[in-house]
Amino acid sequence: MKLHKQLYFIYVAFATVFLKFNYIIRTYKTNLIKTQKLRKWLRLEVLYRRKEWGMMKVIKRDGRIIDFDRSKIQIAIEKANQEVRGKERATKEQIEEIIDFIEDLGKKRMLVEDIQDVIEEKLMEFDKYELAKKYIVYRYTRALVRKSNTTDESILGLLRNENKELAEENSNKNTMLA
Repeated sequence: MKLHKQLYFIYVAFATVFLKFNYIIRTYKTNLIKTQKLRKWLRLEVLYRRKEWGMMKVIKRDGRIIDFDRSKIQIAIEKANQEVRGKERATKEQIEEIIDFIEDLGKKRMLVEDIQDVIEEKLMEFDKYELAKKYIVYRYTRALVRKSNTTDESILGLLRNENKELAEENSNKNTMLA
């Protein structure tokens, strides 16, 4: 009788463990399916939001407002990438991550300078210091070129008598150059 009771308890214990194991597997599979559906939904949500990013605007230095364009960032980083060697280069995935980060900031408008600051910070987060340096130097030289272009335009404006302040400064003088 004792052996029969022991076998019965072993059977009950095995059945309990089996049922719990079966429950755990079913729960795992259910949670896995829910997780997969949630991931799919999140991917779709991100894709939907990215479509909406056509609404994100970039404020250019001259004050114009244009649509955000991922490709411009990608091209800029790839140009800087060509200036550095091997390990210092950003991978395509890192470039995509930088662009995704900018898009995921959730801003309706961003200044060009702010976008460039984020790019520099993210490059340094990826330990791409030489690449970030090349990017900063390129950004600085472009600023100098822009500044020299505006200086040229202001001089040309004076020559063409397009400077309104100068023309209205003194009514007793002729602002036209001979």
